[in-house]
Amino acid sequence: MTALLALTGTELAAVAGALRSGRLGVPVSSSALGRYLPASRALAVAEALALMAGDGAALADALELLRLSREGRMTIERAAQLVTTGPAARGLENRDTQVVVQDLFRRARHSVVISGYKVFNGRAIFEVLGAKLRDVPGFRVQMFLDVQWTERRRTDEAALAGFRSDFVRYQWPEGMPMPEVYYDPRSLGAEPEAVLHAKCVIIDGQILFISSANFTDSAQLRNIELGVMVQSEDLAGQAERFFDGLVGMGYCVGLFGRGV
Repeated sequence: MTALLALTGTELAAVAGALRSGRLGVPVSSSALGRYLPASRALAVAEALALMAGDGAALADALELLRLSREGRMTIERAAQLVTTGPAARGLENRDTQVVVQDLFRRARHSVVISGYKVFNGRAIFEVLGAKLRDVPGFRVQMFLDVQWTERRRTDEAALAGFRSDFVRYQWPEGMPMPEVYYDPRSLGAEPEAVLHAKCVIIDGQILFISSANFTDSAQLRNIELGVMVQSEDLAGQAERFFDGLVGMGYCVGLFGRGV
């Protein structure tokens, strides 16, 4: 049967059409198939067709279903898109990180999940999301961000208080409803156990964008960064469940208490 899987859509259509019109009879011979397929594959295809019960019309229907199934299956090239920041490479067609991120935010209808290691000038980056929280009933934004000690904030309490203050003053659009913000407590301390380093965006549980780029001007506009955007309910859903699990099991906790 694997011989049938190797046929192209054009070859499948040709063989199915010949069976349906009677130009190919059942049982199908490899010599007759040679008019529609390369001789190197005709014998294996004839043997595969011989294992399938039914007349010519039934075989034609089976081949047509195989062809339609193949055409309807989304290939990785159609489902995924390369996203870059940096000097344009000759002959490479892709989209800029900032353009993609802002387009994703505008397209979001009911939910956005963001994970990032660094945020700078977030007010401009997240302006669209702030307006959606204000204007779209039930819209939800979850952000998973890294919080660490600094030279000026050398206790957990100081680091958290400073991060809350900076987020409200510099990283979120002024006057807009607040998102749910979560952090990993293991990132605190003089020698943190771990950092929240994942950088991704999940839109409506349908689109997953994973990138090396942080949510900063330099990463979105100037650095050399590389990412992939995938339209896949399965992958986006898995990523959402991953972050939900981090919150549900207490590995990530709310920066402002329970969410906002």
